[in-house]
Amino acid sequence: MKMNENPTDRDFDPETAPDLSGDYWQEKFDKATVNQAGASNAGFLESIQADLVDHNTSIASTLLKLRLLAAKLGSDELAEWIKYEAEGYPQDADIPAYREVPVSFSGTFLGPLGMRIENAPIPPLLIKQIAGEDWVNYKIRESAAAVEDMAGEKNGIYLDLSNLIVVLRGKIYPDYNPGKIVGFISQTPLIEMSNAIRKRLLEITIEIADKIPGAEGVEPALISRAPEVTAQIFHQTIHGNVTNIQSTGTGANIRGTINKHDPESLNTGLFKVWSLGKKILTKWRS
Repeated sequence: MKMNENPTDRDFDPETAPDLSGDYWQEKFDKATVNQAGASNAGFLESIQADLVDHNTSIASTLLKLRLLAAKLGSDELAEWIKYEAEGYPQDADIPAYREVPVSFSGTFLGPLGMRIENAPIPPLLIKQIAGEDWVNYKIRESAAAVEDMAGEKNGIYLDLSNLIVVLRGKIYPDYNPGKIVGFISQTPLIEMSNAIRKRLLEITIEIADKIPGAEGVEPALISRAPEVTAQIFHQTIHGNVTNIQSTGTGANIRGTINKHDPESLNTGLFKVWSLGKKILTKWRS
């Protein structure tokens, strides 16, 4: 090649040269954006997982990241559960089983002529028979951050159970009425509950990373399936059992999910099966 020869001109062929118009560069930009987004999403999930296994990282900040992830995945159920874990469960919300802890009871009982029994233990079985099981297995509605604070109390926590006084009147000791009822929750079940919250959050992120690559729907096909897949992951992780139904027939395709303790999903799944059967029967008769 000569010293002043331009290498781009030497072998230039207009018929075979690439089209360097705006469309060409737009395509290059789109591919780079998708690759960058995928890497960013993976890093985002990994950062959440790293926070969840690091008990020095506040669960509150991790839940903020998870609320963002749930919103992008379009899962209302997951978003609601994460909101409850972040802010606490309202009185009308169902409490997951992992948020129930055993309580031990003691009380002060007042008798005739100023007699009293101080700090007398009350068998939980007796409380269950008189007042119901909800008193024995206490449902903790506080936020995940508050649960972690409770778990840090080495001496456990005490509950004011004044509402039990009326229920237990005359039913524990003959001729003695309760003047004070106290519930006690030791540190161990509180630690277990705190770990259970982190464990379920971690399991959900692992399942999302496995079943929804990119986690935020980089690929259009994944975007449409993200809410459905996330709902299955949520029910399997939090409630335990999920049944998937799928059936194909001539000119028909049906898919559905039945979640444990969810009659609505059962009704929907059965209706889909009934509709498919009706279509097949109608076609067969014709």
